[in-house]
Amino acid sequence: MRLLLVVFLAMAAGVVHAVPPQQQAPSPRLRLTLQQYHPDATQGPRRLSADERAELRRQIAETARRAQRR
Repeated sequence: MRLLLVVFLAMAAGVVHAVPPQQQAPSPRLRLTLQQYHPDATQGPRRLSADERAELRRQIAETARRAQRR
């Protein structure tokens, strides 16, 4: 019985370590960028134009590059 308890606790400890770390909140600049495309949650999302999608992808990639440098 004691062995079963030890095995269970070891497995539980492994599960705790397997949980990925919390993601950081988006930067204020990225939050503003996203809000310009979805300003009011009551309106729901809208379809972006090709230019807007390209700009959003560029800004997200730039934010990701900055995060990797840190």
